[in-house]
Amino acid sequence: MLHALPKDLPKVGLGIDYLGIRSPKFDCSTAKKYFPQKTALGVLFDTTFGTETECIRDLADSPDVTAIRAHLLNGACLRNNRCQVSDLLSGYTVKSLDSEIKTGTGQIYKIIDSQMEDLLEILGNPTRKPLYVSPILEHNLSEDGAIAVLSYLNAKYPNLQFVNNPVFRQNIGATKALLELHGYNNSGKADIVSTDGNSASKDRFIQLHSLQIEHNRKFSFLWTSKMNGNLNDKAEFIPPLSRTDWPSEEDFKQIKSMLELRH
Repeated sequence: MLHALPKDLPKVGLGIDYLGIRSPKFDCSTAKKYFPQKTALGVLFDTTFGTETECIRDLADSPDVTAIRAHLLNGACLRNNRCQVSDLLSGYTVKSLDSEIKTGTGQIYKIIDSQMEDLLEILGNPTRKPLYVSPILEHNLSEDGAIAVLSYLNAKYPNLQFVNNPVFRQNIGATKALLELHGYNNSGKADIVSTDGNSASKDRFIQLHSLQIEHNRKFSFLWTSKMNGNLNDKAEFIPPLSRTDWPSEEDFKQIKSMLELRH
C-alpha cells in the first residue's frame, strides 16, 4: 500500500509514470478523476500496450498536469529480447538499432518522425504543457548512437527539450539533453529519475525524491508494476497486450493521496 509523503517534503518535480496509458484496458476516467494536483505525467508513446491516444489528450488538458515526459519507443524490450509485434522496434536488435541510428539508414528515423508527428498532433505545437521527449525508453545505444538521435531531434525541433534515457549513465552534455535514469540507486544522479522497474514504497520514494531535491534535479517519477498492467508476484512474462492487472480505483486513490499530501 502507498502512503502519503511527509508534509515537509517540497511540492516540486513529482510525476507519475503511467507507461501503459495507451492500453484500452487502462481506466482513463478514473485516472483523471484521481490525478494528483501539480504533478507531471509520464507516458510510453510506443504502441507496446495499445494505440489509444484519448487518455493522453484528456490528461494533457487537465489543470492538475504540470508537464509531460514521453518516451517515443520501447528500448527495454530489445534489451530483454521480448519485443512483440505491437512494439515499433520489433525486428530490431540492440546492435542493428544502434547501427541504423548512427548511419541514418533503414527505417528508424521514419519511425521516430512519425511518432513525433503523432505526439505533437495530440499535444499541440507549441505544446499546451511543458514537454520532455525521450526518443527511446531505457536504451542500450552507444554514446555515438545516443548523440546521433538526440542531435537529429534537436535540429528538427529546436524548441523542445529532449531526454536521454540510457540503461547506464552516459556523458553526452553537448546534446543539451536531460539525463534520465531508472531505479532507486540513481536518485540524485540524473535530471529525471523514475522508479520504473522498482515498484514504489513510501520510504524509498521519499529518499529518492529528497535526493533529487538536494541535487536540484527536475523530476522524480513514481511507478508501480500495475502501471504496466502487471502484478509484482507474476514472475513470468506476459505480453503487454494481454495484461489485465491494471490500477483499480483504490490504487488511483492511494496514488493521489500519497502525492498530494506532501506539503
